[in-house]
Amino acid sequence: MTIYGYGDSNMWGWDPRYGVPDNRLPEEYIWFERLHSVYGFSIINDSEPGRKIPGKRILRLFMDAVSSREWQILFLMAGTNDVLANRYEPMKKIGSRWETALAALTERFPDRKDRIVLSTLPYCGFIGYGQTVEKLRFGYQSTAEKYGVRFFDALDPLPTLYDGIHLSEEGHRILADRVAKYLAGIGREMGIQ
Repeated sequence: MTIYGYGDSNMWGWDPRYGVPDNRLPEEYIWFERLHSVYGFSIINDSEPGRKIPGKRILRLFMDAVSSREWQILFLMAGTNDVLANRYEPMKKIGSRWETALAALTERFPDRKDRIVLSTLPYCGFIGYGQTVEKLRFGYQSTAEKYGVRFFDALDPLPTLYDGIHLSEEGHRILADRVAKYLAGIGREMGIQ
């Protein structure tokens, strides 16, 4: 099964302990890369640090990237930078950006909606566990339901680095295990490997 991953720094494996340009964890630790090396999925890792949810300004670039690749599952995980930029009203901006992206995706790929996964961002200590997390979870889930795409919840606490934002090696391992199990279920359901 080929997984196209569109995401931000936690999917890319950004690590603030390393200096630029070597600020990425070794691939064997990065959760998305582990989907290939440990679980055997084919992956296309289209993620980068600082990325935000594709809103109106970059929608065409996002759609061109997704349309130019052969994928069986599209795994969308972004939002950390959006929350950092909009701490006081995160769901308003996050929700509208995901609405824009999912509307375009489901219009372009109407017969592949069940192959699109909208994932929450991994839980980050800076957002505080509680009401904000529940608002984020509800916002992502209800947006996924509205557009008929799948939903994956990564908001349960995972080990992070000292900054409370980026996943530690252990956090990457745990998330890879969770996502691999989820994707294997989709594969069985759809008869794809």
